[in-house]
Amino acid sequence: ETIAGTNPLDPESYFHVTTDTTDGLPPHIIINWEAVTGRVYNVLWTPSLMEPFQPLEIGIQYPQSSYTDTVHAVESSGFYRVVVMLADYDSDGNGLPNDWEDEYGQSDPYADVDFDGFDNLSEFISGADPTNGASFFTASQTLAEVGGTNCFVVEWISIPDRLYSVQWSTNLASGFQILETDLEYPQNSYTDTTHNAESASFYKIKVQLK
Repeated sequence: ETIAGTNPLDPESYFHVTTDTTDGLPPHIIINWEAVTGRVYNVLWTPSLMEPFQPLEIGIQYPQSSYTDTVHAVESSGFYRVVVMLADYDSDGNGLPNDWEDEYGQSDPYADVDFDGFDNLSEFISGADPTNGASFFTASQTLAEVGGTNCFVVEWISIPDRLYSVQWSTNLASGFQILETDLEYPQNSYTDTTHNAESASFYKIKVQLK
């Protein structure tokens, strides 16, 4: 309630989000909330609650209290989340915390100063060092015997305040299926007991802020 700026003594005072549509063609979805001074808002979207949320807009500052999604059609399936942060946590509203910017000397969320293919925002979310080209989020795959069957074990480095999801595919061109979502620190591995280790398998680990 402190972060949201609501009254903890009033049960009718809580942070909530509403949606509306624009009048133009094609119509777009408008996400609305009650903005409070000293807060920064990030708008996230996902096509399914089984998929991680992806940022649409970060660093929205008071008094702005809405965001119009011009990316996704009104008739498409989707879910929105608005994340509230204290402004002194991220004073410039770019999605990177102040102490992280101070530690690494980086303030552009979309810069890739170490040329490892991951921008600063991605490195912050994954817990990597944005100034070290050898530091980036990755996963490894090993074998383990479970009930007499060889299974793939996918491992990664996890950090607090993140959520991890595991996806699987037999073909990189056919898309990935979700195996598990909302895995939290300190868990840093997933054993796939569904698919036989002898079959062709590709795994993807997605990470998002909790």
